[in-house]
Amino acid sequence: MSNRRIFVIGATGAQGLPVCRGLVKDGAYSLRVLTRDANSSRAKQLAELGDVEFLEGTFANNEDLRKGLKGCWGAFINIDGFNCGEKTETYWTIRAYELAVETGIKFFVFGNLDYVYKKSGYDPRFRCGHYDGKGRMAEWILSQRKGNGMGVAIFTTGPYMEMTIASQTPMTPRYQDGAVLWVAPLGDGAVPHVSLDDCEHYVRWLFDHRERSDGMDLEVAIDHIRYADLAAAFQKVTGKPAQYVDVPMSEYFDRVPISHQPAAYNADPGDPATMTFEENFTGFWTTWAHSGGNQGVVTRNYQLLDEIHPKRIRTAEEFFRREEERRRSLGIETLFEAIQKDDLKSVLKLGEDNRKGRLKLLSSAVPAHKACQWYKSGRYRVRALTRNLQSPRAKGIADLPNVTLVRGSQDNQEDLHNLFRGVYGAWVNLDGFTLGEKDELFYGFRAYEIARSEGVQHYVWANIEYALENARFDEKYHCGHMESKGRVGKFILSLGQDGMKSTLFSTGPYMDMLMGGLLVPIEQPDGTFAWLNPAPSDVKLPLIALLDVGVYNLWIFDNPSESAGMDLSVVTDNVSFAEIVETFTEVTGKKAAHVTVPFEEYASVAEPYPNAYVNWVLGPTAARDDSVMTWRDNFGAWWQYWGGGITKPRDVAILDRIHPTRIRSLKDWMEKVGYDGHRRSVLKMVDDWAEKTATN
Repeated sequence: MSNRRIFVIGATGAQGLPVCRGLVKDGAYSLRVLTRDANSSRAKQLAELGDVEFLEGTFANNEDLRKGLKGCWGAFINIDGFNCGEKTETYWTIRAYELAVETGIKFFVFGNLDYVYKKSGYDPRFRCGHYDGKGRMAEWILSQRKGNGMGVAIFTTGPYMEMTIASQTPMTPRYQDGAVLWVAPLGDGAVPHVSLDDCEHYVRWLFDHRERSDGMDLEVAIDHIRYADLAAAFQKVTGKPAQYVDVPMSEYFDRVPISHQPAAYNADPGDPATMTFEENFTGFWTTWAHSGGNQGVVTRNYQLLDEIHPKRIRTAEEFFRREEERRRSLGIETLFEAIQKDDLKSVLKLGEDNRKGRLKLLSSAVPAHKACQWYKSGRYRVRALTRNLQSPRAKGIADLPNVTLVRGSQDNQEDLHNLFRGVYGAWVNLDGFTLGEKDELFYGFRAYEIARSEGVQHYVWANIEYALENARFDEKYHCGHMESKGRVGKFILSLGQDGMKSTLFSTGPYMDMLMGGLLVPIEQPDGTFAWLNPAPSDVKLPLIALLDVGVYNLWIFDNPSESAGMDLSVVTDNVSFAEIVETFTEVTGKKAAHVTVPFEEYASVAEPYPNAYVNWVLGPTAARDDSVMTWRDNFGAWWQYWGGGITKPRDVAILDRIHPTRIRSLKDWMEKVGYDGHRRSVLKMVDDWAEKTATN
């Protein structure tokens, strides 16, 4: 076991120090630690532990993650959500997991917090971004574990007990009128506080007992501690007066100077995904107010914890007594004296950093009238979200019967609440080419959660297959606009069908992209047509005609007993470019050819503009970070994936049953649409870019 090196993200955080200590204390494991500053005081503490290697960098960078993971046996990943915010933590947690599989990590432990939004039944009162950001990722990671050859375990903690006697925390005590006061909007609830020292044992146990811990979510705590009992325990141990003061939420936040600032100090205050400190911690305290007696929103299996860690701390009194003994042995002031003098130390890293840290920043594809054809049935009314009620596409939808347009944005959570409120079903296809991979991930997760919160009964996610997973996490197939949808799709199905039915509607390349998009041929001076792209001529692509997608989705909503939990992967015809050329000539009488060219040669013509990003429609000067792929990286992977024949076969028998009159061949489609090889309007982003450049 001496050669088993573990890569650690979050090593210099409050939890990271005891976790690292437990791993290296007897030489069983060595560590490679990612840190922003190898010369920080906390990094120096880690260096004193023993076999610890430092890698300076950031978790928000693919190459830093790959360097850290490569050559290691295990990984402990605990991203600092108070640095980056919920949305960014979501994206980089997934990337850390994917890169761990790619680099051959054998065992992956994720530092987690309770998914309180789900545990509360998606009640918005309990929405707490720094908890939900981790909790939904834990669900996603556990849903991925089968078939990837990497063991996983979840380590779920809670508010540290040390936070009750430290500065700059939500429950920092104060001295007033001769007594120690804990002032909090907790009511008669209870907080499942965690001892940081116990984390040392628990995480070591997870790595040492993989035969049992693989697939486990180990949820730990000292006890569910009422704050009246907390104060009583403090008074018993110290002999000094102590009291819990319950206050209304508004009064509590009136005392917090940063209540209207972002909960995460590197999050963009103007980003609608960003929660303020008050918004975030309102859900935090509401959760604990409804968790008293280990019977509420958040529960723990204390019998299991006694088995795993027989010497664990079990009460607030025991914790305070140990802390007093520690202080006495070090010859430092007592707890009461430290509180009385306002001399408590920080325990959270953000307190030491003063809410500062480094995070590197750089400066619906399906036409809705095709997807929403269930309006024709008369059995459904459609409420459609659009950014611009006056756009040509919006006006085309507005002219349809039983359709109401609602102005709003897919990346505004209040707009999503308004959209889903009072509806039976939801069909959601986020525009990843506008949002980008990270934002589509976050809002894909949030749209599902908000739909559940608003009582939607059937949720359909417009999906694309998870290319990276299908390619066994080979990074050369990492295609951001496919991965973001595929990851969300896996998450949705992993949550089951209780409470809200869910279905994935998975497409591949549109057959209509032969008219608009990456598959359009180029007319030559002699009147012939040429497809010049990186695909081999003989590899088949599963093309889907947009004319048929409405019928499939109508069937999904009409048949929830069968479609619930289904990933309906659709196709019109599996065709190679050699067959496309042959069919085109047969239908049109025009000569054509396919020529496989190197991707760089293809990209020099196809790229929208030099050095474009995948969300190129926002323009070259839009703010972006390292999560945004370049156009060439994204579509280089796209062509390798589809050109490599990696995709899984579709079940055409069920498609024939669902849609007996579906288009069944490329030839039928070409004849039906009058295909002539010339470009037409298909993809919204292309139309949007044309409109933007025309007005500029």
